[in-house]
Order: sequence, then structure tokens, then C-alpha cells
Amino acid sequence: MKDSIETIWKQGFMKDDALIAPKINDLYHQKSKDVLEKLHKAFKWNLIGLLVGVVVIIAFSAFSGTLYLGVFISLLLLSLVVLGKKQLKELDKIDKNVSSYAYLKSFDSWFKSLIAEYTTLYRYFYPLLFLGIMLQWRLSGSATSFIQGLLLDYPNSYVLFDTPAIILVVVFTIAALLAYFAAALYRCDMDLVYGRLIKRLDEIIADMEELRR
Repeated sequence: MKDSIETIWKQGFMKDDALIAPKINDLYHQKSKDVLEKLHKAFKWNLIGLLVGVVVIIAFSAFSGTLYLGVFISLLLLSLVVLGKKQLKELDKIDKNVSSYAYLKSFDSWFKSLIAEYTTLYRYFYPLLFLGIMLQWRLSGSATSFIQGLLLDYPNSYVLFDTPAIILVVVFTIAALLAYFAAALYRCDMDLVYGRLIKRLDEIIADMEELRR
């Protein structure tokens, strides 16, 4: 880019009462279009990745003899896909025949709504995933051997559903913590996948709002 933002800003006005210099507006239009397209594409590829994950998990679980767990995890992943498809339909409803700034704000609102809904879903996803894995472990031979050894060492342990109560307390405590910290965990996931693009989107919106003051 030969000209800096400041140079374009100084040269871009065509009339005194212009809300934004035409060249500045065009520049941000191109930048915002690029960011939105990348975010949209990344989100679609994420949904495709989840569907691929479902197939892989089903195949692996059938091969390893943990089909029930595989089906359970696949259903959890499909819930993420269903919500994603719903959110993409909501995105398609946004009016594209508006200014770049108006569309950016609408897209930003949509994306924040998406994050809020996924955060709510993940409050169930993380604990259920953990409980499913723990249930599968409880049915395994290694868990049986571990529990038998534990009961030999602590014969007076309270047992519920053939499992020492202390193990159940630990498992459900961890599940509760996963539900409590679901928002933070999901934010980490979001930062890994979309962090750079979200930062660019926020910067563009902040710049355009500054120019409108």
C-alpha cells in the first residue's frame, strides 16, 4: 500500500460535509469484506471438521469396542453442527444492501449472538463429554481392577452403584467445574480458531466509529 491511512484521509474528502472520505470508505469496505469472508469461511470449515470428526469417532469407536461412547460423543458434536447451521441461516437474513459499517455492525451482533449460544451449549457439552468418558472407563477392566484395589486398601468405603462414593464425588465435582468454566474454555477455543480475525474485525469497527465522530 503506497499511501498511508493518514494520507488517504487527508486527500479523500470530496466535500466538506462528507461523513467519511470516499477513499477511506472504500478502503475499509475492502478490509471488512476480506475479514468477514475469512470468518464466514472459517466457521463453515469448522462445521465440516465437526462432521468429519463424527465419522472418524464412529469408525474408531466401532473398531475399539466403545461404540456406545462413540455414538454419544457423535451426538454431542452433531448438536454443535445443528446450532451452527441454525446460526448460518440467521446470518443469511442480514441485509447486505446497506453500508459497509451497517453490515459490519450486524455481522458483529450476529457473531456475538453465536458466541453466546455456543457458550450456553458448551455448559452442557463439556460436562456430558467428561461424564460419558468416565462412564466408559467405569465399564472397563482397568476401572474394575482399580476399584477392587481401592476397596482392599479402604474396605470401609461407602459404595454406590458398585463404585466408591469418593470416585463419584470427584467425577461429578470435575463435571460441575467444567460447566462453571465452560465460557472460559470456549473462549480459548474461539481464540485459537478465530482470535486473529475477531481482533481485526473489532479494530475495523473501532476505526470506522472513530471516523464517524
